Amino acid sequence: MSRAKRIILRISENDMDHQNLRGIVDFYFSKFPSDAALDPSRHFVHYQPPSGSPQSNPKIHIVIDLETPDFSGDLDKDFPHELYGSRRGANGLEMYAYPEATRKNLLSKIREYSDGFYPWGRTKRDQRAELN
Repeated sequence: MSRAKRIILRISENDMDHQNLRGIVDFYFSKFPSDAALDPSRHFVHYQPPSGSPQSNPKIHIVIDLETPDFSGDLDKDFPHELYGSRRGANGLEMYAYPEATRKNLLSKIREYSDGFYPWGRTKRDQRAELN
């Protein structure tokens, strides 16, 4: 059975450590340990900046494709996704789950662009190269 899933981490642009983009990914793996964390052939990370339009609290989305060898192809509506918020508190990064209604709403909005723009386990450039 496939253990492949896509994890989306949301963090305020102001809370993101731009000198260590990988920090939030490592923090996720410290909270949800996985053998795939140490094996780059089993996970792939996409960093999505906030939109260019003015926002009062822009978010950055970090997308982790986990257990990449277990799946290939397009992501359908039933593909497993997890969504977590993150923020920088007094003691460093914190991660939290959203209430179910909020999670569903955010996930449907995020997936409108992330499913097509971030191909499973590779970059858009890699995907285009495969098609040529």
